[in-house]
Amino acid sequence: MIPKNVFASGSDLYSPYYNKVENFDIISGEGESLKNFLYDKLPEEYKKESDSCILIYNPSLGYDYHLICDISRDYIDLNYNSTNSNFSFSLKGSHYRFTSDYTLSSSVYTFYIFVSSKNSFENVFLYSDLSFKFDINAVSNLFFYDLNDSSKVYDHFNTTDLYTYKDFYLTESSDDVVVFQDNDFHSISKLILGDSIPEEFSFVYTISDYLLCLLLVGILISPIAIIIKIMRW
Repeated sequence: MIPKNVFASGSDLYSPYYNKVENFDIISGEGESLKNFLYDKLPEEYKKESDSCILIYNPSLGYDYHLICDISRDYIDLNYNSTNSNFSFSLKGSHYRFTSDYTLSSSVYTFYIFVSSKNSFENVFLYSDLSFKFDINAVSNLFFYDLNDSSKVYDHFNTTDLYTYKDFYLTESSDDVVVFQDNDFHSISKLILGDSIPEEFSFVYTISDYLLCLLLVGILISPIAIIIKIMRW
């Protein structure tokens, strides 16, 4: 009687995606070439053999390119904040800041912290020697859709695999991705409960969906119950 997709999905997350590095040909290695070019501009005493680096494009405070090296980690955690619906990561290492004309402005050994804008995933990765892994509570699959065109949905990621920086260079939509659409029950639940409940407590929406469904069933069968009761009289 009830379609299988009536209730809210509890294991998938859909998030807007914004490609900050769309003007670079990442797939063909332009990011790696730029990383090598900037690394060569470092003083010799800063360079190390087998140095692990990541190059980030994030124009802010006059710095366009951020090269973080000497990173003692196996992979980078991409954390999801369910309250603000954004992503973040932090890296401890030698942080070199370059201006738009590739001039080295400063260097410091510290934590580099990046937080995407609210309700979005911003791809800022030009190059990385390290892989990436998503750290999202109660979510198995992550789907990105275009920030400016919600009908353009990209391939999905999961929270168990490791990904390279090239995997985040998304330009084409995928025909294999089925977009999860909120059904009427779930839409009403969001109106009642609001849409700011953290992902780890998303089961509250599912409970509300079931209660609403049971309420509808009760309303539908109540006339039948009344008729049966009258007939027994």
